[in-house]
Amino acid sequence: MDHEDTEKGKALPSGGESVQDPQTSSDKSVADALIPQNSRAMICSSTIIWKEMSTVSCWEPSCPPIVSREEWGARLPKKRQDLTTPVPLVIIHHTYSPPACHSLEDCKKALVEIQNFHMNDRGWDDIAYNFLVGDEYLFMGRGWQTVGAHAKGFNNNSIGICFIGDYREEIPSPRMLILGSALIKFGIDNHFISANYKLIGHRQVRNTECPGEAFYNVIKTAPSWGPMDNSPSPSNVTGNQGGS
Repeated sequence: MDHEDTEKGKALPSGGESVQDPQTSSDKSVADALIPQNSRAMICSSTIIWKEMSTVSCWEPSCPPIVSREEWGARLPKKRQDLTTPVPLVIIHHTYSPPACHSLEDCKKALVEIQNFHMNDRGWDDIAYNFLVGDEYLFMGRGWQTVGAHAKGFNNNSIGICFIGDYREEIPSPRMLILGSALIKFGIDNHFISANYKLIGHRQVRNTECPGEAFYNVIKTAPSWGPMDNSPSPSNVTGNQGGS
């Protein structure tokens, strides 16, 4: 799994963050975030994709459906630290392992596996990422207002979004790219992410192959992508044992 560490925080008074209520969205195109040019036509039929999700309360890209921590079976965090928003960075990851999941139940199992690895094996306070993306669903990790543990040295000024699967040789499905882009757009519209944010891959701030060569090549085509000063050179680290 692709994981990073920073664990300084305060006690969590309750069972974690709730899903943010969708608010009025601007007219910015979802396609501006992650979706490559040859997949952008799918935006026109995106309601078909959204209708397939049984937990959806809103089928528009401005209101992405997010499976709550309670629904996927998350454990309570040991503690948490407030994240100051809006953040200037969105950092993209892949899990490498577990592999891509194609049903709600399989994705729930994947999230439980990831959280258990982070908390039991790594000794971290919670699942590392702010959000995770499955083939049909978005999942709440630490959420919009809690510092993640996904990119050491950059957790305090970023939202970490992890795509479930191995994207070294293939890219996430168009459906996943739409979901990830909609999540970023929602974050911008609701002031969790800066309007002039920079989109980067994990490898730009850590010596890792994450988010996979194929996926990273897609990320670099996004208008919001940019280089990072003094970023490390990618290595052959896949992320299976920590992404460090």
